[in-house]
Amino acid sequence: MIDGKRIRLSVPAKINWSLEVVGKRADGYHQLRSLMQTVSLYDQVELAIADSDSCQCSPPVDCALVGNLAWRAWDLLRNTYSLDNHLSINIVKDIPAGGGLGGGSADAAAVLLGVNKLFALELSVAELATLGFTLGADIPFFLYGGLAEIRGAGEDVLPCSQAQEYPLLIAIPPASLSTAMVFAAFDRLSPGAVVLDFSGLLKALQSGDIAMISAQMANMLEPAAMSLCPEIAVAKEILSSHGLFPLMSGSGSCVFALSDGDCERENAALAALQKQGIAGRKAHSLTHGIVDETVIK
Repeated sequence: MIDGKRIRLSVPAKINWSLEVVGKRADGYHQLRSLMQTVSLYDQVELAIADSDSCQCSPPVDCALVGNLAWRAWDLLRNTYSLDNHLSINIVKDIPAGGGLGGGSADAAAVLLGVNKLFALELSVAELATLGFTLGADIPFFLYGGLAEIRGAGEDVLPCSQAQEYPLLIAIPPASLSTAMVFAAFDRLSPGAVVLDFSGLLKALQSGDIAMISAQMANMLEPAAMSLCPEIAVAKEILSSHGLFPLMSGSGSCVFALSDGDCERENAALAALQKQGIAGRKAHSLTHGIVDETVIK
């Protein structure tokens, strides 16, 4: 155990370059296939061994211990490995909540990694991922980060090599979406089977072929999410009209757009989003995941 020290982690968001729903399991989870990648919107998570348990977020959001994924990650490791300690969790939020960018799951993954180090548990990433999946389907991905293919309900993570990072715009509609509500809408709409070209998309991402990437990007949850949040369609239309290649991330409501790096085009798109009451951010894809920035005495 690292006595008297804090650990600070930089925790990136994620996007889904492609998301296919391939079925539904008996336990209610949907079977997915997706290409996911971490992106440069970050939460900061700081953990410290403390005299009492606490979990605080800034700006203030619902960080109540009961139901909070970051807290539940600590509670899971504490109970599983009989850790007789208390933990202070402080999260500085920059990843939008309810946007399909994975902020809650990312923070939980950071707690798993941080506690593993603070208490010298020496668990492998695969072991942490198995534990993390019991809390949330996206947590295993965040323990790996970078570019990865996701299968099953999120438990199967296949890291992929990638040599470059891509400029992106991220549109953040004012309305957030519940993943459960989007999947319920998806089930009601009963869309027909769609087979996505994952190998073609992966090859394009690895080769830097922007035209091919944009042609292969797809998310089967978009129609369901748009039925609940029309601003998604508005954001996509604005980004498309400025020569960018937009796609909703995860179950929404955020939309990311692949850019060619033209600053003038990007700034015009951000201004157009703002006129419609939709926030926008510049970002880029990442080849790494959660970063242990420092251990502070």
